[in-house]
Amino acid sequence: MVKKFIRCVACNRVIPNYEGSDFVRAESLPGVEWSNADLNNAKDFLRAHLGHALEEITVEENSCISDRPSYEPVRVTYFFAGNAKGRFLIRRTKSALDEPASYEIIPGRVKLSNLSLGIQEDGLRKQIAAEKGFSPLLKRRMERFIRVFRDEIARISPEKFEEEVEEIDDAEGSTLAFAALKNSRWEKILNRCR
Repeated sequence: MVKKFIRCVACNRVIPNYEGSDFVRAESLPGVEWSNADLNNAKDFLRAHLGHALEEITVEENSCISDRPSYEPVRVTYFFAGNAKGRFLIRRTKSALDEPASYEIIPGRVKLSNLSLGIQEDGLRKQIAAEKGFSPLLKRRMERFIRVFRDEIARISPEKFEEEVEEIDDAEGSTLAFAALKNSRWEKILNRCR
């Protein structure tokens, strides 16, 4: 990911700081090859903003939020960048593999919250069905377990979620996480199943 941007103070537009030369570009992001479209966009930006006050802003570490995993190139990503004068929310959009990413400063802030909690019902059903040690009667009773499990998770307030889990693992994207429940919550689930 690009670490620095050039911001036009007059227009509030941004472009990645490609730093001018092939040698510097190769050193700043090893393994990244800038496309001609990227470099042409940078030249057009500098031409369009000639005479405007320009400043460099730096991306804040760990501020990146995306709608898809980082290994998927076609996605929308939000992050903060700034300097001593200000802080800006930037949206990076890449709509196709053969097109350059576009960047824009957008008004507002990013607020992450736990909007919903759920269980992986389909995966759980598949795992139960594949279990050879379970009798057909036990497998039928597992539907009750899944229903109770789902209901118990629905009782957890998203704001209190972190209090109810032992550990949280980030999923592939930044908008999804997996968690292991505390034993006290499992006891409630199993008592309801009895």
